[in-house]
Amino acid sequence: MAEDLLEGTVHAEVAGATADQVWRLLDFCNIQRVMATMESCTRVEGIDGEPGCKRYCVGKPTAFGYGGEAFVPWAYERLLAIDPAERSYWYKVTDSNLGLRGYTAEMKVIDDGSRCTLEWSFTAESLGMTTRDTFVQNLRKTLRGIAQCIEAAVASGEA
Repeated sequence: MAEDLLEGTVHAEVAGATADQVWRLLDFCNIQRVMATMESCTRVEGIDGEPGCKRYCVGKPTAFGYGGEAFVPWAYERLLAIDPAERSYWYKVTDSNLGLRGYTAEMKVIDDGSRCTLEWSFTAESLGMTTRDTFVQNLRKTLRGIAQCIEAAVASGEA
């Protein structure tokens, strides 16, 4: 149904980093390096960074589970396309416990010369476990956390 469609775009500015530095840290199969809410991310199929490769991501336990119970999110995600020149990649969730169907997303690094911004665009169908507003709020918070991790990595010389 149309009311169950989740789609949108969130942004987060990355201070003190070039677009190339940010892009290097957004490694599809090692996203846990810059996503504090991610416990692990492991390549399970294909060649790292090539379309068709698949990763298995496990989030850290959260109190935002159903009925207030602890919840450990997980997802299998397939890289659909990658464009290093545009600093973007597209992926889809192939299986998860996230309460979504048909989730596809693009992660992109935007460099306008004066600043660097992360852009996360998505579309999915909710299976009744979240609303669009809550989903966007959670992605915005997650993306801001990614930006902060990247800022720290760049400041420490990791990127």
